Amino acid sequence: MEGMYKKSKFKFLARVLIFISAVAFFISSFNFEAVATVYRGNKKIPDNKINSSQTQNRRQQNQNFNRYNQPVNKNSNAENIYNSQPRFSPYYAGSVRQDILNAALNELNYIRQIAGVPANVVLSPELNDLAQHGAVLLDALDTLTHTPSRPRDMDKNFYDKGYQATSHGNVHVGKIYYNGNMSGNSSLTKTLLDYATDDGHNTSTVGHRRWLLNPRLKKTGFGISTRNGYSVMYVIDEYKNYDAYIKNMAWPIRDDFISWPAKNNNHPVKYFPDSAPWSVSLNNTVYEKCDDNKIQVKLTLLNTGRTWNFSYNGHNDGYFNISHDGYAWDECIIFRPDNFEGYEAGQRWQVEISGLRKKNGMRPKIFFTTNFI
Repeated sequence: MEGMYKKSKFKFLARVLIFISAVAFFISSFNFEAVATVYRGNKKIPDNKINSSQTQNRRQQNQNFNRYNQPVNKNSNAENIYNSQPRFSPYYAGSVRQDILNAALNELNYIRQIAGVPANVVLSPELNDLAQHGAVLLDALDTLTHTPSRPRDMDKNFYDKGYQATSHGNVHVGKIYYNGNMSGNSSLTKTLLDYATDDGHNTSTVGHRRWLLNPRLKKTGFGISTRNGYSVMYVIDEYKNYDAYIKNMAWPIRDDFISWPAKNNNHPVKYFPDSAPWSVSLNNTVYEKCDDNKIQVKLTLLNTGRTWNFSYNGHNDGYFNISHDGYAWDECIIFRPDNFEGYEAGQRWQVEISGLRKKNGMRPKIFFTTNFI
């Protein structure tokens, strides 16, 4: 009996050692370099479908993302995102923790860097305070609007600050969360992606996106109220001279237009979901007002050669609109293809826009490509 017991014990130990060795080999076979593999959902895009220049640029995008998205303090959630919590009736705006504000700012500058506009926006304590008043004002009414009414139990000074923010900012409502285990993983940073996407009823103007990518934006502020999930981003930083600001807008970059997704650049597919419309905002110091009936857009998926055409005259292969609203810039051409399988890393798209007229009388076409990574 004793011999059988020792023999069984030896077999058991041998099996354990074999199992441990197999696990060690299995783990060692993995490559943990994040930039070496591109995924769309659970679908891997083979590396041989992405050329070396795209791989190098993808590494640069990851480096920029890491630089802009620095970690925030852990152990944070919807209940403790504040330095001091808001109160209702009597009203107190409260203030959001600085590391969470910084994470939102980093996300904003990363999005702007993708688009090729100045990515050096800074936080303003004054604008943070106004945006926080705006978020509490919207939360008190539980209504998403840029022009909120004054609650009966709110004093005029509080209301005026809140109204200043909502009427000069992007506003948002949604679930408040913060897991604290990932850089930028908060509802406040998530609003930046929602503003950049600007789908649904925002498609006709993509106004939130246009303010987000406004080249003149230098300062911003964020506010958030957790009771019903309202947040405000201050986007018109020269609010005290708003009329002059709109009238005298100069284009602080050399480009004739700003596009989303990014022109002639790699664009992370995470930042352009399938529901998002394409947009091209024109430099109003270079281009005349669009003659809507002459504008034609051709969108081509270069990987396959398939094309989509858009105009006010004739058949449209999807959604098309030309917005003349003053969201940072007056002229914006907006389009979205129908009947396609979705955006994936490795795709190359080309945009061609004709029918434009410059202030010098020339009638150039706009050409650019976008590489999704």
